[in-house]
Amino acid sequence: MDCIRLNSKTRLEANQKKIEEKLRSYAFMNKGEKQFVVCCLDTDAGKTGDPEQNKRCEEFCRKNDYRLVWFHRDIEEVFLGKRIKDNQKAKEAKNFVSEGKVKALNLQFFSKVEIHSKNYGRTNLKAVLDEIMKNAG
Repeated sequence: MDCIRLNSKTRLEANQKKIEEKLRSYAFMNKGEKQFVVCCLDTDAGKTGDPEQNKRCEEFCRKNDYRLVWFHRDIEEVFLGKRIKDNQKAKEAKNFVSEGKVKALNLQFFSKVEIHSKNYGRTNLKAVLDEIMKNAG
């Protein structure tokens, strides 16, 4: 497993070469194993969200046979159940891990399939991971 940090959903296409290089390297080192690319994005729905950019990300993933995990509106809202100010995100993430809050997650919020939902605090993470496990065979 490897990670390429894009820092922005607008950089998917710009990082395609880097993604392909990682895939070739992984394939060489892990002959015969299936590869899956998972792109994660915050939908940023609301005042700062760009529905067209989200649609471009969906199309990019579909075109390249990548899986798209989205967090509506952002990952913090999904995992913590509330909006977090940018300057508090690192502290909240540390507390989430250290206090074992992962054990109390409501997984019904992790199986939403439709990205263009008005239900905030939802993700399709579980649905994507279930699909990968089914196809990893």
